[in-house]
Amino acid sequence: MESAKRNLENASNAWRDSSKYITLELNEEIDLKFHPDITDGVVVKQDTFQGEPSGWKTFYQVTHIGSANQELRIFKANRNSSKFINAELAKGHWSLRIKRVGLGTKTLYQPTAI
Repeated sequence: MESAKRNLENASNAWRDSSKYITLELNEEIDLKFHPDITDGVVVKQDTFQGEPSGWKTFYQVTHIGSANQELRIFKANRNSSKFINAELAKGHWSLRIKRVGLGTKTLYQPTAI
């Protein structure tokens, strides 16, 4: 049973590491390096869900600190989360620990400078 659980976790992590998007589960934390200095490093645009407009999001170009995959990836945040993230970026803190709290429309990403 333990090996099956470990195999499923490894498969899930491999999928997440190969995705161009960074996603977090409830209460999960991740260390990200933001790149607001590059073209399209921070972009605000309308997001879509199943082909339909779903609200405005901020799309950030990031790299996952500590991951073997150091390619630029996308982290998207809602308006409330973006305010907190942008405040840290404005202070020059480009490496942030992001924690997800809440679900659905109540999702909030809390940044902490590292």
